[in-house]
Amino acid sequence: RGGASQAMAKGKKKKEPPVRPRISVAAAAASAPFYPPERGSAGSSRARIGPEDLERIRRLSREGVSIDVIAKIWNATPREVLETLQDPKEESAREEAYAPLVKRLTRDPAEFCCPISRQLMWDPVVAQDGYTYERCNIERWLGSKPQSPMTGSPLPSPAVLNPNQHVKSAIRSFKEDTVAEILALVPQLPSTSLALELLSRGEQFVRPDLPDASAQKKLTSLLRLRMKLPGAAEAIQEIVGLFLENPHRGGLQKFLCELDGSQLTYVLPELDDDTIDILQKGKKLQPACKWLVDQELSRRLAQRLTEQSPLRLMRLLEESSQSPHDQKGDRLKAAGLVLASCIDRLDAEDLEELDVQLLSYARGYLRDKDTAIMDSEHFFSTDLGMFTAERWPPQSSGAILTELAFRLEDEEEKFQLLVEAHEIDGADSQVRAVLIQQLHGKISQFDSQASDASFSASSAYAEGLFLKLILEERQQIPSDILPKLTLEKGVFQHLSADELLLLADQLSNERHRDGARVAVKAAKAYGAKGKDMEAQYAYLHAFRLDRFNEDAAEGLVRSSLCMKKQAEELRAKCEDLERRCHELDARLMEGAVTAEHTPPRHAAYASAAPATHAAYGKAPVAVQELLLQRLQAVQDSWQSTGHSQEDWSGW
Repeated sequence: RGGASQAMAKGKKKKEPPVRPRISVAAAAASAPFYPPERGSAGSSRARIGPEDLERIRRLSREGVSIDVIAKIWNATPREVLETLQDPKEESAREEAYAPLVKRLTRDPAEFCCPISRQLMWDPVVAQDGYTYERCNIERWLGSKPQSPMTGSPLPSPAVLNPNQHVKSAIRSFKEDTVAEILALVPQLPSTSLALELLSRGEQFVRPDLPDASAQKKLTSLLRLRMKLPGAAEAIQEIVGLFLENPHRGGLQKFLCELDGSQLTYVLPELDDDTIDILQKGKKLQPACKWLVDQELSRRLAQRLTEQSPLRLMRLLEESSQSPHDQKGDRLKAAGLVLASCIDRLDAEDLEELDVQLLSYARGYLRDKDTAIMDSEHFFSTDLGMFTAERWPPQSSGAILTELAFRLEDEEEKFQLLVEAHEIDGADSQVRAVLIQQLHGKISQFDSQASDASFSASSAYAEGLFLKLILEERQQIPSDILPKLTLEKGVFQHLSADELLLLADQLSNERHRDGARVAVKAAKAYGAKGKDMEAQYAYLHAFRLDRFNEDAAEGLVRSSLCMKKQAEELRAKCEDLERRCHELDARLMEGAVTAEHTPPRHAAYASAAPATHAAYGKAPVAVQELLLQRLQAVQDSWQSTGHSQEDWSGW
């Protein structure tokens, strides 16, 4: 108004707006396209559009505003707007106006009906009475009574029935004309019931001619009209079936591209894999339909995942996650689920191309197998083999966490990821190398960190893990790390006795007292496993590093006393064996033992053999030499009696 006033003030003539043609409600209803009510919405238009809106809608319609625009303003369907505009009396009048036309199209002409069944003929024949009948009806009639159904006069037997091509051609033309009228009239009908009645009539005429190409085309047109009525799912599925019977798939693809999301849902499970692939790669689908096709294809790929690489499925899901329909990020979660379950079949290079969020989702599923199985059933209708998996997380899944650690900037979170990766797959050389490097940097900053309790626990864990990784591979601890090792109690929790002794050796130069303390821990670990010799060596090594270490001195004395006791027991056993050997030597020298008494002598030696063998393994060197000398003497005596070397080796 302000602009117009200014224009008039300047003396310019105001431009008149274009005059909109005024149309009546009846004209609007007659000219509007056919909008059948949606499923479940019959009679609900007035509930959605309040009584206070009726006058405003009618005023807009009188001013020429289109039905589609009005529907968009009130967030309603065009059909609901039409129902609001139409007066019930006017709508009833329209139905009454169409009723005679519908009745004519649904009634069979009398001249095309069989006089016997009063139904439209399919195979008309002329009998000898001059009347035309349906072949099967007249044959059944004459089989029971050989007389004319029309005149009652007798007919000769066997009957002569001639095809009536003229009537048959006329019936075919009548059907074709009726179907054409139905296709033209149904979109204009105001009543769903009338539309369904006419469509059923048209299908009744067309279906018997299948699989004729012309009949298929007409049936497809009828089914397309039925798609807009209740029961659209069956019509859509049948149209797809007709297209699938045709080797040329171009029509099917065009038809599917015309469907909306709710309609496409009905037919996707019925399509073969090739058709789904073509649709997915095409660019004519609506975004909502493209979303559904991707979902169906991903479900099929998941169910065949054991037969092919998971990369295609993951890339499809990752690409589909860019769609605005994926508001919850479910597609990217599904891709992470595939990655977690199929990591054994992927290379490290494949992980470099994946999104960080996808890797994070995979990490979450590696932590919770139950959630992974539940989401897999939801996304793909299959558990992707996780339920029967031998172990979870899979052994190679450490690569996922390692790749995710490379992408993160937070050092603490990166460290936690690498620790998780090592716990899953401790034998992975790449995980170990990266974790050692990360721990090296963490330990090198210990002196600059706060010394609160939480840090002490964290530093002890990091230090223990670093030593474990280094000593497992028999590596040398870096020289810049040795001075910064705290060697607190929690550091040694996961180190074996051999690793503790190796650590003591590496500490012997710069930190010999700490080395002695570590060697004592190694000696105690050996002693707990019953390895007394190794424990004595560890105590001796600790005492050499630090002669003032009381634990080392005490342990050395205790182990020495234990060894002394064992030596005395061995000495007693050796003396007993020597006595028995002297007795055997005496008997051999006196000739008391003959060939007949060989078995008892053999048994005597055999009974002494186990004790000799057991004592030999633990005896000091001097005792071992004595045993060898006596055993050699026994062998010489044995062979001097005529026994062979094989007999000696046997016992």
